[in-house]
Amino acid sequence: MGSVLKQSDRTELRRWLLAHAAAGLLALLVVSIAAAAAPPRFRGGHYTTQRTLAKLGSQLQEGADVLLLGNSLLERGIHAGAFRDDLAGRGCKAAVLVQDGAVSGFFYLVVKNYAAASKAAPRLLLIFIMDDELSAPSRRIDSSQESIIKAASLSREPVFMRLVLRDLLREGRVTEALLAGLRYVWPAYSCKGNIQDGIFEVMTDLPRRQLARMERFAEWPDYRSARVMVDRRGAAAGGPRRPEPAPAEREEYVPTRDFSGSLASSFLPEMARLCAERGIRLGFVRLKPNPRIAAGRPLRYRAVDRYMADLKAYCDANDILFLDVSGDPNLNEACFSRDNHMAVGGRDYLTPIIERFVLDHAGLEQPDTRRK
Repeated sequence: MGSVLKQSDRTELRRWLLAHAAAGLLALLVVSIAAAAAPPRFRGGHYTTQRTLAKLGSQLQEGADVLLLGNSLLERGIHAGAFRDDLAGRGCKAAVLVQDGAVSGFFYLVVKNYAAASKAAPRLLLIFIMDDELSAPSRRIDSSQESIIKAASLSREPVFMRLVLRDLLREGRVTEALLAGLRYVWPAYSCKGNIQDGIFEVMTDLPRRQLARMERFAEWPDYRSARVMVDRRGAAAGGPRRPEPAPAEREEYVPTRDFSGSLASSFLPEMARLCAERGIRLGFVRLKPNPRIAAGRPLRYRAVDRYMADLKAYCDANDILFLDVSGDPNLNEACFSRDNHMAVGGRDYLTPIIERFVLDHAGLEQPDTRRK
């Protein structure tokens, strides 16, 4: 067929395009309404995380006295089963929630929607950290970690979004702020990881096939092929990749987070407020990095030390516990795996330390007034 269509063909093509556009808009409207009506945890939330959080909710309702909250550093930092059993033998119920890759956004949602919202709030809540993640609310809220944020969200979470947007704008990440805002005001867009590709593929397939009847558009790709081409073109537009930095260059990395400068836009004041309102003693445990890694990045870890000194001062001023095991000489390189995670020897050594700290600060000797 030539590139010039007959009048009848053009009329038919217009009808197909208009009909398909109307069907597409109707589909988007239905999806938007359904997404707006569904709780966030059903809009692509990580199913395993949902089950873990449901189990935590049951443990808190049953009267857990202590909650340990962290990511894989906590998972590899203590023997969770032995920790719970030892405390149970001393009349203290403990819950341990580990979520791989979680940082302050997930921690805040767990504190708000589970620990502080439980009818039987825990006496003590310890959050395990190693870096400057507490004052980085926008870190790890998208991409592969978006699903765990959805799983921990029980509402639209306006405070969460306000702090995330403030942090993104403070760092000049305007495009990311616009996309985060779009996901918030249009819930269907936040489903894109699960349904958007399928919707766009269906919406574009029939018009593509109609346009392919014209010779000039015969080689046009379908949606999936076009997306691959755009991704490749975008990567190429970034210019040639820089070579891997030499070890000396990697050592020069210093965290950009300044504790006092980023405190106001962080989740930390909100977590402290929620815990204070429910009578939960909040605390943080600073874990030790692998000495071999720390020795190879002295500037970075000196900056982390300054950050942690500011965090400790904030904790002291606000009646928040702070346990720092980063300077313990017994946690040597043999206690670690190849990265910053503990090996068995490190867990054997650290677990009793955490147990003693919990028993010293859980206040079990005081009358239980949490459930009044």
